[in-house]
Amino acid sequence: MRPEFDALYNAISSDRDTDAMIVSSRRLYRPAENPCPSVRVPELDQTSTQNLLRIAGRDVGLVFDRTALTAIATYARGYPPAVRFILDEARLRGISQVVTDQRALVNFNAEQFLRHLRENRSLTPSMQTILQILSSFSPLPLQVIVAYCAQTSHDTSDDLNFLLDLAFVMPAGMHYRISEPIRDAAYRAFGGLRVDTRKVAELLEAYLADEPDDDARLDLGQTIFRANLLAGSQADSRFAIGFAADLINVATRSYHDQDYDLAIKYGSSALDVRPDSVDVRRYVAQALIRKERYDEAEQHISELLRLGELKEAYYVRGFAARRKREYPEAIEAYKKSLANGRRGVAIHRELASCFFETGDLPAAEEYIRQAEQQSPHNPYVVDLKCTIALRLGDLPTAERALEILDRIDSSGFAEHRRSTFEQANGSPEDALRFARIADQKIAHPPFEVLANLANCEIEAGECEGALTTLGLLQKRFGAINHDAQVGLRCKYEIRFGEVEAAEGLWSRLRDTSTPVHRGLRLAILNRKQAQSGLTVEEDAERTQLIEYQSTAELERNMRLIGSMMSQSE
Repeated sequence: MRPEFDALYNAISSDRDTDAMIVSSRRLYRPAENPCPSVRVPELDQTSTQNLLRIAGRDVGLVFDRTALTAIATYARGYPPAVRFILDEARLRGISQVVTDQRALVNFNAEQFLRHLRENRSLTPSMQTILQILSSFSPLPLQVIVAYCAQTSHDTSDDLNFLLDLAFVMPAGMHYRISEPIRDAAYRAFGGLRVDTRKVAELLEAYLADEPDDDARLDLGQTIFRANLLAGSQADSRFAIGFAADLINVATRSYHDQDYDLAIKYGSSALDVRPDSVDVRRYVAQALIRKERYDEAEQHISELLRLGELKEAYYVRGFAARRKREYPEAIEAYKKSLANGRRGVAIHRELASCFFETGDLPAAEEYIRQAEQQSPHNPYVVDLKCTIALRLGDLPTAERALEILDRIDSSGFAEHRRSTFEQANGSPEDALRFARIADQKIAHPPFEVLANLANCEIEAGECEGALTTLGLLQKRFGAINHDAQVGLRCKYEIRFGEVEAAEGLWSRLRDTSTPVHRGLRLAILNRKQAQSGLTVEEDAERTQLIEYQSTAELERNMRLIGSMMSQSE
């Protein structure tokens, strides 16, 4: 404690009629001759969180039934301010809406602690590693944490003591776990995807080989099972204990981590055990769609229809049609999903995206407005609003959306969208700088981030860098997003290569009618005109392109190729 506050506390506590207490986010230390006793306050357990929700809700006129209490309390993670946020959301949108769309609760809870982690500059890299591993696997024995961090037991103990004082880490019997309220935030902040799951499994295997306590083996057996699954390992472990819930957990986590192959693999295994699990079937179907395995996804859609889950079946069918750029079919499917009871932000955002792509701007604006009403700080909604504004050339609206995105999304995607903004604003060097920050900050960059990086490198004249990134796109994503990859290679040839090669690539595009691809075609014709002149047919085509859209619009669209994909869940 600082001297002035120490003196103040002593003055207050010296009064025998006054009880003095300090509430702090970490343990306070005072001189040894005058210690300050402390009581650790852990997060609330599930039952206490439900009681707090029920009592605090009653005070503001809200009555939660048992089902709603159970569903919502899980997302509070035992964090009382999250309970207050839940009550505010329920008063504003109704209890049923909060139960239906709990993503805002997850985002709020994680964001509070992400801000706390960012502001706490005293966390060393080794402390971050401890939080990183515990956010993915809790609880863990001290020996495993020490070995994973590759430092001495003394140094690891010092780190753990600091994290225990902050209440970021909690004791769990003989082991240690991450504090529940901070779990999701630490996973996002310190890159849960970077955890060496195979190493975790091997260290646990070695630890349990010398562990005589059967209860400890049981507790950690599921951790080994999940670690092996996430590592894609087929290794047998005599200690691994797996349940359907573990398969579901790993499949769901893999989907959100964008490891769609693992989501398909373990989601399918989970469905063998629980074929009626609607959520798992939807995740597997969407993972198959992202891998462009549409026929297999349709089998899961048919099974959802058989189960009577019409709102989920039509939502996934709309998702498939949108990914195939079949926007009228996507709109029809999404509307059927709405008619059968689908609610939440995602479907309104998806409809806004589809109507925008078809050119129906009033409908797009109406659905994005509905999405904003439900969750004004949803990063996917804000990102789509910014994307639409950039495509329209409305930079002031895009910049306002970016200001919000900077505040609510610390994952690195805000830097990605800032890069596209700078590209639209005609600042290729700044665009490339932000694109590189996004690529470094996002643990496993999705297609749209790498595509934008390649585009920025082309625009900035980084020939070798662009070629390397294009190769990485093809290696990592194969034939997925065919037109985006072909379009980027076409643009590369226009800028650095042969116009004949660019024209050959352009002819391979599946849809040449998009604004971006029309811009590419104009660039090809302009270069041919400068080099050798145009045929009569080519000159007429060039004139028609300019009549259809202004030269400025076509050039802006071509400048943004690969950058106009909105972030999707």
